[in-house]
Amino acid sequence: MENVLGIRSAAGGRYFTRVHEEARAIGYRVHSQIERAHDLGVPQKRQRQLIIGTRHDLPDYFRGDLVRPPRAQPCPPLGAAICDLPILRAGGGDEIAEYDQQRRKTHIEKYGRRYLHDVLEVHRSSKLTAHRARPHSERDLRDFAKLHEGDNCGKALKRGETFEFPYDKGSFKDRYTRQDRNAPCSTIVAHLSKDGLMFIHPTQNRSLTAREAARIQSFPDWFEFPVSRTHQYRVIGNAVPPLVAEAVGLTVRSYLEKVMTRKKSTRPESSSPVNEAEAVQLMLVLVDAGKEKRLQKLSENDFRRGWYAISFLFPGLH
Repeated sequence: MENVLGIRSAAGGRYFTRVHEEARAIGYRVHSQIERAHDLGVPQKRQRQLIIGTRHDLPDYFRGDLVRPPRAQPCPPLGAAICDLPILRAGGGDEIAEYDQQRRKTHIEKYGRRYLHDVLEVHRSSKLTAHRARPHSERDLRDFAKLHEGDNCGKALKRGETFEFPYDKGSFKDRYTRQDRNAPCSTIVAHLSKDGLMFIHPTQNRSLTAREAARIQSFPDWFEFPVSRTHQYRVIGNAVPPLVAEAVGLTVRSYLEKVMTRKKSTRPESSSPVNEAEAVQLMLVLVDAGKEKRLQKLSENDFRRGWYAISFLFPGLH
């Protein structure tokens, strides 16, 4: 499962704990971890909570050490993903268009081929789709023009810029944000379907197009989205970046290949308890050994079963 980091604290952690409890109740060991998409080759600051369940009959824990997919570029900047695309004005562009091959050539000279060809697979797409810029009011365009690359309106206000936007300038300090070509992009979100004010292009006076957002998510250029621009932004923002999904998939496959080579076809002795009564008995083995100062003398099997029992009884412990 994948979710926003807020699931950890929502309702005092109740939802997060409930997922663990219910997964254990139906026969899974549960592992949770936070992943940074940028570490896995995605050019954005996205962080997400992963929750992975492993069946009791599979031995050993899922380690969760995700590895960047081999085709991914290490920690790519935003520019590597979008700066070869044709220049657009606000409201400009067509749903189906031609690539700008001269811009691509210049782009490759600066950023290399890896993200364009290994991740975006531009060689598999003959036409550029979904590169349409949303229109903006003249007021917004004037405000955009006052932002330096990597700026938000809070920084600009500090250096003396004045803005026309009607929002509370003390609270909405990142309401307008111009992204930076040489850094990861802000997290692509479904709210892009409402407006793109926090996703202003690094060098052009407009917000990001759906294709730019898709590229930042690591979708290949041949992947087509619904024609409705609002729907495009929504599905792109809600998606798990393909490179993150690939990293999870490769790690899960590696784990399964390892454990399935073991010839144990029955539930291993060191697996988790099936109910609360069994868990209490298994945990008491650890408690009694601790009281008698003989924990180190326990067999590995008894220790593991007691350890699994603790996580069964107290799923809120991480």
